[in-house]
Amino acid sequence: MNSTFAAITWDLDPIIFELGALQIRYYGLLWGVGIWFAYVVCKKLFLNEKEDPKLLDPLLFACIIGGILGSRLGHVIFYQSDLFREDFFSVFLPFSFKNGFEFTGFAGLASHGGAAGLILALIWYKYKKSSHSFLWILDKVAYPIAITAFFIRIANFMNSEIIGNPTNSDYGIIFSQIDSEPRHPSQLYEALAYLLIFFLLKRMYWKGKAYLQEGKLIGTLFVTMFTARFFIEFSKNSQGGIEEYEVLNILSTGQWLSIPFIAIGGLLLYRLKKQTALN
Repeated sequence: MNSTFAAITWDLDPIIFELGALQIRYYGLLWGVGIWFAYVVCKKLFLNEKEDPKLLDPLLFACIIGGILGSRLGHVIFYQSDLFREDFFSVFLPFSFKNGFEFTGFAGLASHGGAAGLILALIWYKYKKSSHSFLWILDKVAYPIAITAFFIRIANFMNSEIIGNPTNSDYGIIFSQIDSEPRHPSQLYEALAYLLIFFLLKRMYWKGKAYLQEGKLIGTLFVTMFTARFFIEFSKNSQGGIEEYEVLNILSTGQWLSIPFIAIGGLLLYRLKKQTALN
């Protein structure tokens, strides 16, 4: 019997082309596109608030270094800790040295680690480059982060990684590089969620003038992004991590790590609501 929701076979080569030992992949290209979009958006925010554009480049630098390094360390610490012992330099470099020299790219990146690394990098930016409050700085990167996250999840889809659980039906994506089972396209679920969050935050900034309430944009980002991540995790194939421990296996690693960010975002929004009520 034919199904309206027939499975789609996905068999894209993640490498666009090769230049000797250098591989140009969709993954790296989409990361670059995401960072470029974030820069363009952030520049508009600086112009709108009449901020010195010279302070934008160090902000971008801090976000790139903190985000990528935090994402990489977050993945290795929570999902692949053996790598510290087995192939230490591959933790920090896009190469594997375990079985000879091999270019691998940074295929293992965790969004929770990226968020933590970004916060630490922005603390550096606050004390070295900016006279604004920390919440002001976080608000400036809030909805640029959402569009970058959208492109990163599309990159994961192009790489056939972070796949979903089998749908046990005709519906789904068959990642032929993995197996022949129709699976949830969890990367696309997250990408769509982040794109909607981007448009929500954009509307809040320009129409609702949310930038006049410090903490509102970053608080909304944390609550919406990590709540979406929490529920989409139910459709994902386990990536290991802390849920391997029996006492913690009621939730996935991604869900456990989402809870603190949801709580922080909720507290920021509650604080704003309380301040508004007092005024």
